[in-house]
Amino acid sequence: MDVLEQIKTTVNKHGMIEAGDGIVVALSGGPDSVCLLKSLCMLREELSLGDITAAHINHGLRGDDSDGDEEYARRLAEELGAGFMSRRFDVEALADEMGVGTEEAGRRVRYDFFEEVRRQVGARRVAVAHNLDDQAETVMMRIMRGTGTRGLSGIPYVRDSIIIRPLLDVSRRDIEAFCREQGLEPRIDKTNLEPVYNRNKIRLELLPLMEKTFNPEVKSALVRLSNQASEDEDCLEAMAEKEAAGRWNAKEKSLELAGFRRLHRAVGKRVLFNCIRRLGLTYNVSAVHVEKLMELIETAGTDSPKSADLVQGWTARIVYNKVWFSRQEKVKQPEKRRKADGAKSPYEEADKTGRTRDNSAAGTDGAVEFPYGELEAAGRVSVTVGGRMVRLTLSGDSRTADLPGSSGDFAARGSFPEEPGAEPEDRASVLYRARLDYDILKSLGHAVIRTRRPGDRFAPRGMKGSKKIQDVMTDRKIPKAERDRIPLIMVEGRAMSVGSEVGASCPLSVQTERILVVEIMEVW
Repeated sequence: MDVLEQIKTTVNKHGMIEAGDGIVVALSGGPDSVCLLKSLCMLREELSLGDITAAHINHGLRGDDSDGDEEYARRLAEELGAGFMSRRFDVEALADEMGVGTEEAGRRVRYDFFEEVRRQVGARRVAVAHNLDDQAETVMMRIMRGTGTRGLSGIPYVRDSIIIRPLLDVSRRDIEAFCREQGLEPRIDKTNLEPVYNRNKIRLELLPLMEKTFNPEVKSALVRLSNQASEDEDCLEAMAEKEAAGRWNAKEKSLELAGFRRLHRAVGKRVLFNCIRRLGLTYNVSAVHVEKLMELIETAGTDSPKSADLVQGWTARIVYNKVWFSRQEKVKQPEKRRKADGAKSPYEEADKTGRTRDNSAAGTDGAVEFPYGELEAAGRVSVTVGGRMVRLTLSGDSRTADLPGSSGDFAARGSFPEEPGAEPEDRASVLYRARLDYDILKSLGHAVIRTRRPGDRFAPRGMKGSKKIQDVMTDRKIPKAERDRIPLIMVEGRAMSVGSEVGASCPLSVQTERILVVEIMEVW
């Protein structure tokens, strides 16, 4: 099968492109990317493609050769009628800044730039030029590291519905032949011909030895292994996703364990990895961490440890038949309360904008005066209490009358819409959200924001009298480690809300005119 036919087969099999899709092509100037750009331009009408834009990065690692690569890529894009965008990065400097190798720094820079170009030109896909040989090399490298089925799956054909790899079933030999047939003269990066990096050693030494001594089709065999592992992994991942979706509590950052031990271990480990991925820790978490979590769950109820450390300060604990994930906050050391010249420390004086305060020095349960004036002036104020951010938003007054739900009809609907304008990742970071009648709260007297103290009480709606907050938190099965980290709005020792639960003192009603939205968020 020739290159164009193979690309069409791969694109259709994996649903890479839909009619009208604009494509950003990662163009380095080497044989693979040149073949990819030329092929997609030749198939533009047959695949009903939209605009094609070549994106090139000048890493500055090869001096004049890097500049030559950029100029070649620019000319080729113009000749093929494709758009062109390029950018220069000092990858070595970025690698030092990130604390990673130049190869990893270059990878991050590339994909960030490709996504930027995609958004700028309104394209739907980003095509990169990994080929069959790259896949074989990747699988072999992972085998030598002792990988599982996820690692054996190799390079995915499609990632995040955006990154596509149309050349993944095309060999490097066929790519080079295509370039010769089309009269193309791609740039050659000589560092790829030096057996310095592990991947180069596999490409230049190990696989040729295996082809000569054991199996002349070893690359194809490795790719078949990868495809089979990918199918198995997809099946297991689908099972794990279903289990995780039913067990994961995003606000609590907890995993329900009821019936978990009956899951096959292969599925259970993927459920844990799925939860870790929801915390944004995928890149730094290894199989060792997942195994540690499995052992924690399997030995729960014995004298074994009830917690396990992950990465970046995250810890997993088993409490109330749940795995709770929490992060140890870095405590900022308080400055002296007064400087020698009598000036206030930054922790004593609110920001002059009236929008944000840093109250870290007040201590874990340090009380913060409720910012009525600032809130009414700005519409939104954030304070930090107990290592968490409390975001207060006032809606329903003349400044925010156009916000959904601010007209007072929310009680009839039985719900209140998500706050307009909030970014998805912003909403995802909210641990608790409560909505109170602002005018009632203001009428109750002096209010502060702090964490719980002995003797604090809470009157849940529908209950006669009140209960100790300690008892309320126990009833709600809030872990002990979490109880001192939930900021509360307190009026004379009474909590107006606990987490997302609003008390009987100032609930919303059809008479509510101004709504106070209280959101408790992690401080990352």
